[in-house]
Amino acid sequence: MHSVPLITDIKCARLFVEAISKYGLSPPVRPHMDCRTAHRVATLPGLIDVHVHVRDPGATHKEDWASCTAAALAGGITVVCAMPNTMPAVTDTITVQQMRTRAAAMARCDWGMLVGATMGNAKQLRSIEGPIAMSMELDYATMSDLQIDDLTVWMEHFENCPARLPIVVRAESKTLAAVLMMAMMYDRAIHVCALSRREEIMVVKEAKRRGAKVTCGVSPTHLFLTDDEIDKRGEDIMSIRPRLATEKDKQALWDNIDIIDVFSSHHAPHTKEEKQTQKLPGFPGTHTLKQSVPQHI
Repeated sequence: MHSVPLITDIKCARLFVEAISKYGLSPPVRPHMDCRTAHRVATLPGLIDVHVHVRDPGATHKEDWASCTAAALAGGITVVCAMPNTMPAVTDTITVQQMRTRAAAMARCDWGMLVGATMGNAKQLRSIEGPIAMSMELDYATMSDLQIDDLTVWMEHFENCPARLPIVVRAESKTLAAVLMMAMMYDRAIHVCALSRREEIMVVKEAKRRGAKVTCGVSPTHLFLTDDEIDKRGEDIMSIRPRLATEKDKQALWDNIDIIDVFSSHHAPHTKEEKQTQKLPGFPGTHTLKQSVPQHI
């Protein structure tokens, strides 16, 4: 009700002035109309980014909670869900509280946080408070203590993870097929992050057809870029996880767009110097370059 119309066309401005003269100082203005184009403006609810790698704590030279959430708001995102691969990684009650304290003090938008599964914390997570989900890194990890490469440990986490916590997995290829089978064995709902290849979207499609409780996400990176970019821009800058795939893989994502439940940024800034030298803390994740402020992709 307090909209201030911006009129840039001289003819529209003249009509507006004549309307003021005719109707008085308070002419009827329809704020849902765009005065520049006379087209209706589509209003969307605030977006939720379910996969964000905040570099705070541990790498605040790249960003902190304040700059990350400011960048999110600039892109129309009003809730960010932080992955646990900070330094230290968020894997227990102490690190959860550290993360909550920092986020509560600096975040400019709403937020949630995931707790990371490790080789030895399955029973500890039974009663943990604060996280919105549990994350399992099954093929690669940006922090070594988040790598889980033992199927019996997967089983421990499926058995002990509280029902109130969704299970979020990062898995590729055959590992993805294996964790989907395990989710069906334990009748647990899982969300698969970062699909990037044809075989992955097809196995999720088949799992859904067979009644598995699975959702999946894709980042814009893999919907719009292929491994051709590596030759164009260099392997250092274009080194991301999951790795860029082929044109055939990219097309498969578009052909099965109805299978994809979530589009998320996988926001994970590194400095340009780190990317060029590959001197990154831990194994490289999906990267967006930080220039003046972190950017969502």
